[in-house]
Amino acid sequence: RASAAAVYWRTIDTINRQRLWMADRLDELHRTHYDFTFRKARTLAAADLAGQDRFDRLPLADGSCFKPLHRESCDFPSPVELFRQMGVRDWFAALEPRSTGRPKPYCVEKDSLILPTFTLQVIDRRPAGRRAVFDLAVPSLRAFVAGAVCVHNCIGNSGPLRPEISQAVKAGDLIGCAVLSGNRNFEGRVHPEVRMNYLASPPLVVAYALAGSMDVDLANDPLGTGRDGRPVYLKDIWPSPQDVQETVLRSIDSEMFRASYRSVFDGDRSWAGIRVPEGNLYRWDDHSTYVKNPPYFDGMTMTLPAAHDIRGARALAVLGDSVTTDHISPAGNIAKGSPAAKYLIEQGVQPADFNSYGARRGNHEVMVRGTFANIRLRNLLVPGTEGGVTLHVPSGDTLSIYDAAMRYKAERTPLLVLAGREYGTGSSRDWAAKGTLLLGVQAVIAESFERIHRSNLIGMGVLPLQFLPGENAQSLGLTGRELFDVILGGAGDGQVTVKATPASGAPVQFKARVRIDTPKEHEYFRHGGILQYVLRQLAATNRAA
Repeated sequence: RASAAAVYWRTIDTINRQRLWMADRLDELHRTHYDFTFRKARTLAAADLAGQDRFDRLPLADGSCFKPLHRESCDFPSPVELFRQMGVRDWFAALEPRSTGRPKPYCVEKDSLILPTFTLQVIDRRPAGRRAVFDLAVPSLRAFVAGAVCVHNCIGNSGPLRPEISQAVKAGDLIGCAVLSGNRNFEGRVHPEVRMNYLASPPLVVAYALAGSMDVDLANDPLGTGRDGRPVYLKDIWPSPQDVQETVLRSIDSEMFRASYRSVFDGDRSWAGIRVPEGNLYRWDDHSTYVKNPPYFDGMTMTLPAAHDIRGARALAVLGDSVTTDHISPAGNIAKGSPAAKYLIEQGVQPADFNSYGARRGNHEVMVRGTFANIRLRNLLVPGTEGGVTLHVPSGDTLSIYDAAMRYKAERTPLLVLAGREYGTGSSRDWAAKGTLLLGVQAVIAESFERIHRSNLIGMGVLPLQFLPGENAQSLGLTGRELFDVILGGAGDGQVTVKATPASGAPVQFKARVRIDTPKEHEYFRHGGILQYVLRQLAATNRAA
């Protein structure tokens, strides 16, 4: 039933034809009244409908009329055809004898000749590429299904928790759980307020949604009670391989793919309406909040920069073990009150239009403000706190990591990060390294690195250093409040000397291993990063030509 609820929303693109007028009116209101909330704009748009006795009499953008009473005119399928497209038509077929003697699917076994009833409540709507994504509450399942034409629940893209759930999690400091069929289950991966995530196959995700609890033994406990009052177990609804194969053969054909890709390069009206400038160079729009010219090449020349020590650095963060790229990289929705949110508001963007970090990944001003901003990050410089905050050591002020980094930048103070084991474990997203560089971090000293993130740091010109075996920040007595010097000394033995000078007391001096492991990585780092390396190679080739 959860599958039927989710798949049904694949038809939302067709159903939205009935709502085009309302959507156009809402867009018009938002263009002229940026301060309107969605609720207020919807109320005003609804008032415009007063006196209209039939929706099909309202004009559309192209001047034609929509006639919802005639399915053929709007390509909306009949219920039977809709079930066939959804691949669930046979769920509701009449009983037929089976010669194989194998168990019958639950819906047929119970002689369910009608569509099971469920309530869908839209709790959020937001753009996702060409189409909208709707977050749906399914009260009868005690779960929510994110869906539309496609479903995304990676990095919180399934949308916010319902307000009452979010409030309860915060008030009770609850450890929320999720079951997902993705490929990673890091803390807060599905949603920042859902700490524990369990990987499962898609059918098991549906099974847990039906059960409505993690505190259930799916092998022995019933998922619920059928209409006849009998308990229903997972084994009752679990399809056989033959059932799956038959459903696939009935439900999927090549025309589905041809229809999807036939107009893949056409785009919608917004895409088609983009004015494309002429010329070989991209014209940056200074007013854009989505795409901005990044500063990676500012001050770059054809001459390679000389290797230099890092003197007078401060620790931007002191982190523990298993800090993932989810903790480092900007991801998910942009929280109100965050540095990124403040920046967008200053640019005239209203909270309803914040979108996500992923959508604004072309704007480094947004992304750098979201680096190390994960609400589950624990920075030992400010013990007892969670989130993207740190200590500005000279003043003793507690600030957001971005604000502290910008204050250090104004003071011309280089930065570094101290970390434990497995630093950078995770998806190895590029912004985990880009954001680190743009915050002014020149080196990361960790007990160990995840391989790809270590390489990405080098690719952005950030020096990865590793404590020697048996040593770490705690064993060396480092608090992160010291003044740090990283002395290269030629690094001929693959090690550097790090000197940490506290405000009072004797300095702590130790060796760290340089984790530049290959000749090519060394070449990238000498150039200041892979981008500078590639650009110099291209420029040299063009000169030679």
